[in-house]
Amino acid sequence: FQAEDGIRDQPRSRGLGDVYKRQIAFQATFYQRTYGLEASEYNHLLAFVIPVSGAIGGLTSGYFSDRLNAFQRKLMVAGGTILCAPLIAESLESSSYQLSMTYLFFGFMFSEFFRSPTAVMTRESRRRSRQFPPVRDSPPGARQS
Repeated sequence: FQAEDGIRDQPRSRGLGDVYKRQIAFQATFYQRTYGLEASEYNHLLAFVIPVSGAIGGLTSGYFSDRLNAFQRKLMVAGGTILCAPLIAESLESSSYQLSMTYLFFGFMFSEFFRSPTAVMTRESRRRSRQFPPVRDSPPGARQS
């Protein structure tokens, strides 16, 4: 590959902060173009909605993921994902920016439902892998070194 093809020119993501920054940048442009708002009209709401709803979603799912079994956690992650899509879509189609922000709040909150249960499931799988030593493929009666 050549550097000209743009693959190597792409900056690497620096984590969750990039996700929030890009989401805020998109939403800011959206509210300006769709509702004709000035930055001073939506700035404070947008700066509140995205990080706070994400934190509430992460903390709520973390609380429940500590109390649910693995199957119930998977259902919670799937449910949050299923609920977030129509809410975020509706935030793009709302008749007013206030209603749009409300849909965005709940949509983004449910979109963060995967984070804590995924961490808990990863932690539990590591514990299980430590309990059982790796299985060796050796014929019965063979000496192991």
